[in-house]
Amino acid sequence: MIHQGFSFSGEVREPFPAVIRAMEETSVPVTSVDAPSSWNIEDGPPKSGVGGSFNPNVLVSLTAPKPLVRFFKGRHFIGGRFVLYLTSCPSHCMGLFRCY
Repeated sequence: MIHQGFSFSGEVREPFPAVIRAMEETSVPVTSVDAPSSWNIEDGPPKSGVGGSFNPNVLVSLTAPKPLVRFFKGRHFIGGRFVLYLTSCPSHCMGLFRCY
């Protein structure tokens, strides 16, 4: 399953709590594009409530990794229009962002 979250603030509103819970509970691998749904760009997953245990299998960061990457525990890729530049990044940078 591939999903892309959209910027929002405040509490997760209907109908999205049910969708996020389904992604938390599925055995199907989930790929998030840019930022997992319910995650804060700076602070990562919510400490409790909807999305608190959601950690997708794969994260594809667009253009550059967001600060939330430090909370992510799956495979991480960088995509977007600057991929050629980023793939020439020194290996220690790629390791810092856990990119493959």
